[in-house]
Amino acid sequence: MRVLHTPGHRPEHCCFVVADRSRSDEPWLVLTGDSLFVGDAARPDLAVEAVNGARELFASLQRLLELPDGVEVFPGHVAGSLCGASMSSKASTTIGFERRFNPMLASSGEHEFVSASALTRSPRPPNLDRIVELNRGRLVAAPTPLEERDELEPPILDIRPAEVFGAGHTAGAINVPLERRGFATRAAFVLLPDESPLIYAATRE
Repeated sequence: MRVLHTPGHRPEHCCFVVADRSRSDEPWLVLTGDSLFVGDAARPDLAVEAVNGARELFASLQRLLELPDGVEVFPGHVAGSLCGASMSSKASTTIGFERRFNPMLASSGEHEFVSASALTRSPRPPNLDRIVELNRGRLVAAPTPLEERDELEPPILDIRPAEVFGAGHTAGAINVPLERRGFATRAAFVLLPDESPLIYAATRE
C-alpha cells in the first residue's frame, strides 16, 4: 500500500494506492476518500477558504491521474452526500473512465477548475464537526445492537417510506425515509448532535 497526500477537501486528506504484489507491483486500486468521486470531485470549502482548497484539490487530482487507466477507484461517498455536488450513486469506477467522463477533470487548467469548484454552494453538513472529531480520535467500535422498546418517547425518528408515514404516524415523529440516499446527512439536519432518537420502522430488518 502506498499513501498519497491529497489535500483539498481537507488539508490532511490522503488516498491509499493498493497493489496485489502476489500478481504484480502495478497498482490495482485506489481508495480516494473525499477527493475523486464517481462523476465528481470533492468540495473544497469545508476546512479552508474555498479558493485555496480548490487549488490544492486540483493538484491532488492531477496526482491521481498519474495512475494507470485500469486502476479501480473506490471513493468515500456516493450520491446523497454533501461532500460533492453531482456524484454518481455507483460505488466504484476506474481512473480511465473518470479521465474521459468526469466533468471536474475536463477543465483546461487550474484557473478553470478553481473557478468551477470554488463556486459550489451546497449546505454545510450539520454533523461535520462530529465527523471530524471521530476521524481524529480512536477507532470507533461497531455500534451496539438496537433494543426494542414499547414506549414511544421523543425524539422519534420514523424511517418508513414517506407515503406510509403520511398515512398515519405517532404524534411528534420526524420522517426521514431510510430508503432514500443520504440518510445519515438528512437525519443530522433534524436531530440535535447529542440526541439518541427512538427509531420507528415498519419491520425489524
